[in-house]
This record gives sequence, C-alpha cells and structure tokens, in this order.
Amino acid sequence: MSNKLHISGLIILTLLFLVFSVPLVSASEQPWEEYDFGGRTITISNIYPEATPIGPRGDFDWYDPDPRLQAHIEEIEEKFNCKIEHVEPSCWVESQDVLRTSVLAGDVPYHIGSNTMRQGVLPPLILDGYLTPLTDYIEDDYWERMPPESHAAREETRFLGEYYTFPKMHGPPGPAVGNPSGLIYNRTMLEEEGLPDPHDLWDAGEWTWDVFRDMCQQVTRDTSGDGEIDQYGLNMPYGYSWAASNYGDFAREEDGRITLTLDDPRIIESYEFLQELRDQDLIMDWGHTEEQHAFINMYIHELRNWHDWGLLGDEIHDEYGLVSFPMGPQADDYVSPVYIPSGGNFIPVTVDEDPRALIELAGALQKVIEPYLDVEEWREEFWHQNSMALAERKSLEIWEWMFLNIEMIPDAVVRESLDRVEAPAVESAGQIYEITQEGRSAATVLSEIQGQAQSILDELLDQ
Repeated sequence: MSNKLHISGLIILTLLFLVFSVPLVSASEQPWEEYDFGGRTITISNIYPEATPIGPRGDFDWYDPDPRLQAHIEEIEEKFNCKIEHVEPSCWVESQDVLRTSVLAGDVPYHIGSNTMRQGVLPPLILDGYLTPLTDYIEDDYWERMPPESHAAREETRFLGEYYTFPKMHGPPGPAVGNPSGLIYNRTMLEEEGLPDPHDLWDAGEWTWDVFRDMCQQVTRDTSGDGEIDQYGLNMPYGYSWAASNYGDFAREEDGRITLTLDDPRIIESYEFLQELRDQDLIMDWGHTEEQHAFINMYIHELRNWHDWGLLGDEIHDEYGLVSFPMGPQADDYVSPVYIPSGGNFIPVTVDEDPRALIELAGALQKVIEPYLDVEEWREEFWHQNSMALAERKSLEIWEWMFLNIEMIPDAVVRESLDRVEAPAVESAGQIYEITQEGRSAATVLSEIQGQAQSILDELLDQ
C-alpha cells in the first residue's frame, strides 16, 4: 500500500512539474491576437512577386499562388481576420506615378507597398509626403524579433531620423537589409605569384591600402608575351566603399541643417588612391577583353544566388575568396559599407488602417519576424546556402562579419542628392569615370559636385 502511495505521489509530482514547466501561452501573448481587421480586404503591392517565404526565389509567385502558398496566405488571413489581395506589382521608378496619382486623388492605391531605397525611388516619395511616417509604430523589440543578419535594418531603413519603411523579406532566406559591399579575389592568381592570402592579412589586421597596392603592382603584367598587359590588380573601382574604408564622412549635421562634406580629406584621399592605381595601369580598362583577368575580379554585393561568382569560377577554373575592403590610412579597423540600401515595405499616407497592425501583418505574411519564422532555422538555412557558394570557411566567416557590421555610408539622403547632379557625379556615368579614367583631379571633381549636390539637398530638405 505504501509503495502504491509512493508511486502515486511521484506521478502527481511529475504531472505537476510538467504542468508548471510548460509555458502557458495565453491568447494575449500571441502577437496577431492584438489585431483584428474585421474581415476587411488588405491590398498589397510587391516589388518582388517571386520572393515568398515558401521556397526558393522564383519558384512561387504572390500573384499566382500554388496550393502551398495559398494555404500560407489563408493561414495569415485567419490569424488577422482579413482578406489579402495582391494588386499591381510595384515596379521601381514607374510605380511612383501610380502611387502619386492615387494619393493626390485621396485614394488608397494599396495598403502595403514595397520598393527600394535606391536613388530616385523611395526617397522622392518620402520627401514629397506620400508615405506614412512609421517611427511611432515600430517598437524597439520589433527589431529583436528578426535574425541578427537583419538587425542592421534598424539604421538602414531610417531616413532623416525617421522610419518610413519597415523590413521586407527578400529570400528565402534573405535578410531584410541591403547586402554589404566586399571584394572577391583570385586566390589561384595570388598563389601563382607567390603572394599572401588576403585572409591571413585580414586576420592579422594588415589588410591595408598599401598592401593592396603592392599586391596589385606585383600581379599586373603581361603573361602571354604579346606586349599587352592581360593581368591586372583591379577590375573596377567603386568609390563609395573605398571612401568608407578610409572613414570618409560624406555629410555632417549642424543646427538641423545637413551639409555635404565631399571636401573631407579622407574622401579625396580615397579617390586619389584609385586614381593612382589607374595611373599605374593597375586597373583594367572599362572595355577589357575576355583574356584579361584581375586579382580583384569583382565587387560582391549580391550573395543570395551567387550566379556571377559561380559562372566566373566555372569559366576560368580558378579559386576565389571573399574579403572586406582593405583599411585606408585614416582607418584603424575594417568597415562593411552597404552597397545599395534595400528599402522595404511602406504604407501610403492615405491608408486609414492601423499602421501597427499592417506592420505585424506583413511580418507574418512574409515571415520576417518571430514567431512567424524560426530564427535559428532561418539562420541555418541562410548560411547553408551561402556555404554552398563559398569554397572555404574563412570567406564565410568574413561574410558573416560583414553582415553583422553593415554601415550605411553614405546615407540615402546624401546618395539621393549626389544622384541628381546632372554632370557625371561621384558614382554615376560609369562610377567616378572622370577621376579614374580621364585623370581629372579628385579634389576638383568633388568640389564641382559639392555645390550642385548641396543645392539639390537644400531644395529636397527645404533647408
């Protein structure tokens, strides 16, 4: 009898332990339970119709959902008590006319749109007052519900200190930020030339402009004996990232006014460095032939599909590595500048639905935030996909470091003003073409741009 009582007691204690060990999730703890659209239809316009959370990009389409995607849509509709309808896709700059016309008429073109913070797209809509300011509707914990690789969106989606967009899914799996800008180098070429691997230099804190220049000088030569250089150091300069790697500051804010600082000595120094490489014939001509190759073959900023790198490797049978930009003489650490800000979802100003509810709905539908996605599963799949393209672990480690340390240099407002300069600007007209290809003084070109771009910026910001 006592044994039975003892066993029964153990069972009761075990059951009590299990009961109090299992989290009791109440309805109020489920984020979607806070929002109820009352059965209303929520319209969504997607810039990337083929980017869904169900499978590889291109395999599914929001506008023509197969049963699996349709089931996901219906699940979200049930959670939020709404009907989801995907309307005319956003199409870069062309979509602005549709939005502007509708909003000016007092209509709602759609409840949730999406587009890029690329120059000439979302910034003009923000500055002209067509998008709903969202700063008051995005709490701090919202960002923590995303994978760490997407945390940089907190700063990247900020425009003039406010939020007008919120993170959008770009995968799957893809972080809700623009990709960092880095370099792909030809490891095989360096081994044949007896030069060190940039990974070793990066680890030692010795991956600098000076070392990079020396390596470019040693690899640049005629390998075929026909009197023509066919092996170079660099295939194309990208000025923003080089300036960032030297801690260049493109603007400053004083008394509420933003002033461009293209005369920052660190920026001028970066463009003069690229000009020096060009003067020494260490950079390929823009119209280089297929027989010409470089130590730095390309600037990488899109590692979701890896088409470019994969094709390059198959064509010339060399091994490659990924590394960040080298440190400039004014820097004491590496930087990870964003290539192009990603933008995201937005809400037209004429929408009268609760912005918080729409933000949560989009996060659930696109699986951008917890609990609609499993962060650990997402990270495992994301880095698995990247590892299939990267030949070795160190490149993957550096790419992860770059993602977790993305910086917006320069920011979207500065990019917008520079892009509107009619004359060939810092990055337009073939990217610093005047400086690196025509040999004009970096300080002179930047000074010419400074005045025009500042006038544009003043007009944009009404300052």
